[in-house]
Amino acid sequence: MESGGIGVRTVRDPVLAMYRWEVAVSAEPAKNLPLLTGQIINNISVALEYVAFQIYLIAGGEPDGPQAAKVAFPIVNTESPWDSVVKKKVPGVWPEAADRLKAAQPFSQEGMAANALRTLRGLGGTDKHRNLVLCAAVALSANVIGPAGGVGCQIRLARADGDISKGPVVPIKPGTVVEVACAFAQPSPAPDHDAVLLWASGVDFKLPPPPTVEYTFRANNGSEVDLPGLRGLIEHVLVIVDSFTDLSGPG
Repeated sequence: MESGGIGVRTVRDPVLAMYRWEVAVSAEPAKNLPLLTGQIINNISVALEYVAFQIYLIAGGEPDGPQAAKVAFPIVNTESPWDSVVKKKVPGVWPEAADRLKAAQPFSQEGMAANALRTLRGLGGTDKHRNLVLCAAVALSANVIGPAGGVGCQIRLARADGDISKGPVVPIKPGTVVEVACAFAQPSPAPDHDAVLLWASGVDFKLPPPPTVEYTFRANNGSEVDLPGLRGLIEHVLVIVDSFTDLSGPG
């Protein structure tokens, strides 16, 4: 990101004892990153759909038959509706195939793996992958050294509208500047949460090191993935696809 025209800069407020960290777009990256990510998401989703369709064909389904358009790789969060969903999504499914599909479900997984297919469904369903946007978020850390002399310090992290767990959107257009965090000196005790000292007060507030900014890609339904998470999704789907390589047919 940093070498592709998108970087983080530190801005010292000229009046307030405050530093701001901003993601700035100086040039449009050579590749459309949200679109490229969306294409990857779509491709790994298609790999699962291929598995489901092959099961349908092996079970005797017609490629152009009346049920062909309904075939889809089932993704179910809880076990209770599983039997009815798998029969609806994969007509003709037989017990062994159903068991392997079940083993791939979120309710059959543990830890981070349980969220993989949920995330993939959120990012790759319908045309959501065409609407991915770049977002940036700063994790709260202790990399700011507070002002000297018993003065207080506040750190604020920018968050998406309506969801404090996510960072703000960064439109990929040259000239875009999005604040992701700030740190400012306060009188101690502070008269209110937003009180800020002036540089003119003589406060000794050194330039903090820049924070670590994590970039993610978010769909229009709020589903989100970062680059390590994208690699994890690819690896997760590869494991699922490989689990069907030795599947025997019905009967």
